[in-house]
Amino acid sequence: MTVKLAGFQVQGTPKAFLVEEQAKPCVYGSAVDYPVALDQQASLIFDPKKLKGGMKIEVRGPNGERVRHATNDRPDGTKELSFKPTDVGTYTVSVDFNNRPIEGSPFNVDVVDLAKVVVNDMNMDSDGVIAVNLNQRNVIDVDATAAGPGRLRAEVRDSDGQLLFGDSGCEVENLGHGKFRVVFTPNRANVSAYKIYLYFAEQVVPSAYPIYARVQGAPATQSHQLHAAKSEKGDYTRVFVRGPGLTKASIEEESDFIIDCSETKNQGPVTALLAGEKVDVPVRLTKLGNGVYKAAYSPLVGGIYQLHVKYDDEHVKGSPFPIEVLSHVIHVDTSTLKMGIINEDVKTLIDTRRAGPGQLSAQCMGPTQLAYCELFDHRDGTYTLSVRPSEVGKHSLSVKYSDEHVPGSPFVIPVSNPPDPSRVRVHGPGIQHGILNGFKSNFIVETRGAGAGQLTVRVRGPKGAFNVEMERDRQQDRTIHCRYAPREPGDYQVEVRWHGQHVPGSPFLVMIVDTEQELQRFLSGEAPSPTPATPFIPPGWVGPPPMMPPGHFPPSPRMLQGGPSSGMGMIPYGPPEAFRQQHRARSQQRYTNGY
Repeated sequence: MTVKLAGFQVQGTPKAFLVEEQAKPCVYGSAVDYPVALDQQASLIFDPKKLKGGMKIEVRGPNGERVRHATNDRPDGTKELSFKPTDVGTYTVSVDFNNRPIEGSPFNVDVVDLAKVVVNDMNMDSDGVIAVNLNQRNVIDVDATAAGPGRLRAEVRDSDGQLLFGDSGCEVENLGHGKFRVVFTPNRANVSAYKIYLYFAEQVVPSAYPIYARVQGAPATQSHQLHAAKSEKGDYTRVFVRGPGLTKASIEEESDFIIDCSETKNQGPVTALLAGEKVDVPVRLTKLGNGVYKAAYSPLVGGIYQLHVKYDDEHVKGSPFPIEVLSHVIHVDTSTLKMGIINEDVKTLIDTRRAGPGQLSAQCMGPTQLAYCELFDHRDGTYTLSVRPSEVGKHSLSVKYSDEHVPGSPFVIPVSNPPDPSRVRVHGPGIQHGILNGFKSNFIVETRGAGAGQLTVRVRGPKGAFNVEMERDRQQDRTIHCRYAPREPGDYQVEVRWHGQHVPGSPFLVMIVDTEQELQRFLSGEAPSPTPATPFIPPGWVGPPPMMPPGHFPPSPRMLQGGPSSGMGMIPYGPPEAFRQQHRARSQQRYTNGY
């Protein structure tokens, strides 16, 4: 393109532009090209090809059920889709862009369980070695019916690790329905020991990596070549590793450990690799001398990794080591994330004071839509995260710091309908009047049908609050057994709340006395003690205590209607109606403010 001003060409022009045909959005990744192992994260990449628009993703399992997934933005403008399969079979991933399926959607992701690949070991001896015949057809049966969709592949190597081709190799026959047969015909007289490696769905079969085979009738000097090769490999048991880098690490920070091979007879090759679900991290080895190495690595992405340390192509003791790479030193209070109520705020505290500079972000995805999230900065390195779900179901809360998931993220929050305290039932001797000596303080709270909520039980006695013991028969049982231990006579108040609200009958007023006579007198509406140490003051009395003539007592208190059969705690006396209404209003306000 040439640009002119007043007939003169502008300096720096003409400019060359490359015009390309607009590409279509696509999906690629290892999960599309190769099967995924069970319980390992499946990863796909969505490339919008610089187009703008909305994306909708749906993942379904082998039985058609919906599978929870996560999406993360990548620096190059693409998005990473990931999910963790829990069943063997074919998963389908549907991707819509601007309300239209992209080309190739839905995509199939095959999931296999390599532990279900079974090798027939009927011909193996006590050392796990298969005896084969020279120049004859030897058969090894393999059953992969429960391993999922995939093909079996085999490799044969001699005792030196050299790959064999042609007639000395092997072939795999597919018998159908997950049954395979490995046919091996050794024809080299100078080789008596072989190693057979099996791959299912192009992944290593752990139980057959390798299968050792020995030719029958070989000379004694040759028949032990396999055991000699295995004994040389035994040097890996004399390799020791130590150091902080074997347990945990942090992103963008170097972690190291020591590999000590000084006690091995033959100095074999040493390799190390930090393998992750999303990316592998190389490990740098520095030889310190006398068979001792220093290993160092610097991960850039947080998550769970496996540290593989091998000596002469054999895992050393303890390898692979599980490594947790921390994104940043950030703490999220997960105690408030165990349950959520629709249209109610779920709040949690996030502490970033020990982390370096960065930006905190949060996103909560429900079954079909995003939930409202709000972060409040306290200006001291701590934040309050408020999430308000608007639908029922499991929600995935992703908390990131500098675009990296914090430890534990994404968090799963089950959201249910609002609880119904009116469905809670309380019964038992612990909420009824009684005698201190032998008083049974246990009572039962039934929460079946009340929805999801938190049970709170408080007991207040003459001198303050009491400790309440609560237990369930089973973890998921909705029946809670409660017990408290009164130590003196007097008025007790038992509060039972479900999700912060009083249940029917709460608070329960319980009078505990010393003797049976006092209990009967109290139940009949009289004062528990006929000669109180202080003048009896009727409830609701305003002013100085009433002065009664000698030998006279105040009129008997009134009793409220109701009894044990009505589900209401019996209150033997009460204030006048106007005073009771004022007291009830003050009590409700007091409970509302978190009594």
